[in-house]
Amino acid sequence: MSRAEALDMLAGLLDGWQVTEGLRTDEISLIDQVESELEMRFLNKLTEWGSDPGTPVRIEKGNDRDGVRIRELWFTSADGREVTHWQMRLQNTIRGTRPDVHFTRLDGPSREICVYLDGFKYHASAAHNRLADDADVREAFVVDGSVTMDGDLVSRARPKARRTLQRD
Repeated sequence: MSRAEALDMLAGLLDGWQVTEGLRTDEISLIDQVESELEMRFLNKLTEWGSDPGTPVRIEKGNDRDGVRIRELWFTSADGREVTHWQMRLQNTIRGTRPDVHFTRLDGPSREICVYLDGFKYHASAAHNRLADDADVREAFVVDGSVTMDGDLVSRARPKARRTLQRD
């Protein structure tokens, strides 16, 4: 196919299209999209847990003020008197990092929890050794008073399939 033929095809496909301004890609929540098996497993477990009437959590789908899809979580204390309200976004770029799951407390002291699910395969293997950079990013969150968590659910589910790092 020649360049002229390709341009002619594109012109036919795009004829009459209007372009509108939208959100930047780092502002778009991927709450219904996942980048890995680990994210899917985490989201499915969280949703399953929240749908069980015997658990102390209620989870609802929603949109933030910019229309980004989120999850709202309400945790009730054992005595039923206290409820904490959190918002969850997947793949939300914040302060130079992109945690797989980002929780923000909405009803009390400002708190953030960043969860990194990729673990060993994408951050500590010979092919992807990002330990030093990851440590710097997480330390910056801790200094700001945030909590970071990481996990490799695949390693935990199949312990003999992969050698994992041992921590003190």
